[in-house]
Amino acid sequence: MVRPKEDRKIHLHRVASSNLPLIPRKSWEYYVAILQPGIPLEKCDHGDFLWMKVMGTTTIERILTMHLRRTGRNSVLMDGDIGLTIDTKVGDMQCLGLGVYAFWEIVKVERWWEYTVRSADADQRLRAMREERRRSMLALSTRVDEELGVMEEGIPRRRPRNDEILKREAVEEVRGENLKRTRWELEGETEEMAERRKKGLYEKLEVMRLKTENAPPIDTLNKVAESTNVQLRVHDYSVVKQRQEILKNAKKIGPKFEGMLQRFEISWERQRQDIINRDPQFRRSRQAIQAVANVVQNHQKSIEHIERFIKAKEDERAKQLKSKNRRTESSGDIVRRVLFICNVMSEADPYLNQIR
Repeated sequence: MVRPKEDRKIHLHRVASSNLPLIPRKSWEYYVAILQPGIPLEKCDHGDFLWMKVMGTTTIERILTMHLRRTGRNSVLMDGDIGLTIDTKVGDMQCLGLGVYAFWEIVKVERWWEYTVRSADADQRLRAMREERRRSMLALSTRVDEELGVMEEGIPRRRPRNDEILKREAVEEVRGENLKRTRWELEGETEEMAERRKKGLYEKLEVMRLKTENAPPIDTLNKVAESTNVQLRVHDYSVVKQRQEILKNAKKIGPKFEGMLQRFEISWERQRQDIINRDPQFRRSRQAIQAVANVVQNHQKSIEHIERFIKAKEDERAKQLKSKNRRTESSGDIVRRVLFICNVMSEADPYLNQIR
């Protein structure tokens, strides 16, 4: 049972380590004991724990993965009254002795927000102790016996000289300047990327706005088909619904609300214009344009054929007259070409009138 003035963490550690065998343990090895679910903490025994041997660099995520493979339970580990995050390392937590860590398991946490979660560096006292120990090791040197390889007992540690202290301070200052310069460079790159992204967004908005302004007026169009009207009604209903959602979440969006609303207004106008452009009347106009293009292409091929024929005749005549290789066109050739082009344009007039 729980002793007076004993919390859950101390109680679980005492019960888990009460019947440990005398097995030699290395300094980097630890034992993790997990109390199985369904057993009260006040009535648990040494045999109610599941054990595993881990290293100091092992994380809680690795322990939970091995536990899931063994038992098939997806659980959360509690260290006393504190829930452990998956990035917590075993060596960063406080050990109560014998290299044993005792946790209790929660299979399904319904009200998870009631538990306090700490990270790997949440123990401020342990971090301060390590920092103080590191500074003392840097500031003071130890005298070592060269023969035995261990520190002699009873020999006081030598205090550092003034030049050594100044040298260490200079090294720390240079290191701090390098860190500060690196931080400034990273912040500058981040601001440059944000400025580039904002510029690209403004360019896209300008293109969309110009497309919306240059759209054909709807009043001058013919009556659209019934299917197009149905699509327009559905689109208007969805636009009203989306606008209400954006206005409702204005406080959650924050300062980006105006830009989001502006992009939404431009986008739905373009979508409506795209629906109108898919109307059958515009499809007929495209077919008429394609027919005119085919007629012009055929006449262009005829003109090229006639030009090749005229050029061959001119070359033959030039050889007969033994004149120069290059010669200007005669007035009769020019007249024939002009008459032929006028004939082509007269045949293409019906298609041009249909486009207008």
